[in-house]
Amino acid sequence: MSLTFGPFALDAAERHLTRDGAAVPLGPRALDLLVLLVRHAGHLVTKDAIMGALWPDSIPEDNALTVAASRLRAALGDRGRTGVYIETVYGQGYRFIAPVSASGPASTASGSGIRAVVVGEVVAAGVESAGVARAMPEALVAALSPLGVPARLAAAGGGMRLAASGGRLVPDAVLGGTVEAGGTRLALRLTASGETLWTRTVTAAGGASALAASAAEPLAQTLGAQAQARRRPEALVESAPLAYFEAVYHWARRMEGRAVQAHAAFEAAAVAAPGFAPAWTGLAGVLVMLPHQAGMSPREAFPRARAAAERARDLAPDAAEPLVPLSHVVWRYEWDGAEAERLLRLALDRAPRLDAARRSLGTLLALTGRVDEGLDVLARLARAVPDAAMDVGYAAFFARRLDLAERSLRAHLRHTPADAMARLFLGKALAEQGRTEEGIAEAEAAVRAAGPHPVILADLAYLYAAAGREAEARAFLASAEHAGTISFGFPSWLAPVYAARGETEAALAALGRGVDLRGPMLIHLGAWGGFDGLRAEPRFRAVALHVGV
Repeated sequence: MSLTFGPFALDAAERHLTRDGAAVPLGPRALDLLVLLVRHAGHLVTKDAIMGALWPDSIPEDNALTVAASRLRAALGDRGRTGVYIETVYGQGYRFIAPVSASGPASTASGSGIRAVVVGEVVAAGVESAGVARAMPEALVAALSPLGVPARLAAAGGGMRLAASGGRLVPDAVLGGTVEAGGTRLALRLTASGETLWTRTVTAAGGASALAASAAEPLAQTLGAQAQARRRPEALVESAPLAYFEAVYHWARRMEGRAVQAHAAFEAAAVAAPGFAPAWTGLAGVLVMLPHQAGMSPREAFPRARAAAERARDLAPDAAEPLVPLSHVVWRYEWDGAEAERLLRLALDRAPRLDAARRSLGTLLALTGRVDEGLDVLARLARAVPDAAMDVGYAAFFARRLDLAERSLRAHLRHTPADAMARLFLGKALAEQGRTEEGIAEAEAAVRAAGPHPVILADLAYLYAAAGREAEARAFLASAEHAGTISFGFPSWLAPVYAARGETEAALAALGRGVDLRGPMLIHLGAWGGFDGLRAEPRFRAVALHVGV
């Protein structure tokens, strides 16, 4: 769906701006600002709301917003404090003042069998969310209307009546929800005639307007996709493109270094068949692994993974599979274990034997303190799926069940002797039991199998340091630091090496860099014994609290 103003067309989902059909180059922050302002056309967007939306997890430089606004104005050809498109409200924020119209799938919402969206009750989960909840209905109407979705407040029409459309009676759809987490999370549900049509939970800083903007476009796209599917029934059974099968082939061999090829093939499949939900699910799944597998920055990989998983959910609202990569984003990047567990349990309600959800749920439970429950989930899975013994061993290691970890990892290696990560964790489990030299031998075998992977190099350096083999520890630490220049939150995994060498300040600094990069490995802070030497440090406790472990 495109939002048009003057000679410009903005496709927010594809992050693409054109002028008279020609692409307009625009940096990411300026584009984010444009999307936010256009979604709230005619309304003031405060500086606080913009800062919360554009820089949710960092503190930008003092002039960052001014720079982004200047670049946006230059791209649009706007001049002066009140231009053709953007008005600067001195000391408060910005307002998009040009008329905006919508074209594309979302503008056909009524063709899906829904005449209009009526925004009903939005309740607050806690006193701290009450103010945002009261403002939310009007904010939702304001955000939906520019996207071509007929929307009004319940007080203006009730939302329960039936209306004539095309010679038949169709209901209005009622949108309601709950504001949670101190006014930063919104859980929405769209219903008609007692049937749930759509659900979504979004998070955003900046109050009701920011939350409404985060929810409005996915809803508009969903209604448009439903309308298209009803007009073209074959879209529901669209054949998978060839690239999808190529992607699945590469992904099954990701431990052989094919994650990058899988990523490229899933992207090609999604482009070739944008209505094929499994392609988007696969793309989300590979993206959450690319920081570990190929060195992609988590700040790039995880938001893209969320967007792909949400696209899959919009195309297949009742599917279980997209919930699994989405849970990885929520836990490993957004550090919300409770919401990740909810998503995985919802996936298992829909598909009780979905192995990926069972693996993820068991691991999450084991690493967040519910050890017996998590290991039970994984043990039952391993009885049916032999390679799940690796998952049991991994979770048992972090749960300090070292005998079980050793048995499970040895069982897995009997079937898959070349699995470098299984050898690494076996080595760590042996070392934790006091069998240090045996552990080092297994970790050295992991390096030979996988090459200079920074995680394996760092763990081997840690084992050498713990054994007092300083020369080897120093050499492998240097190799790990060099390999760790890839930006995926790896510095946090160097912290145990520094701690084992007595370099507490360097260890804490490494954790701090990992937080800045939102490294997915930080979820292990509460479990791995390699961090035990740092647990008494106030700065370590502050990081652990920030990550939620």
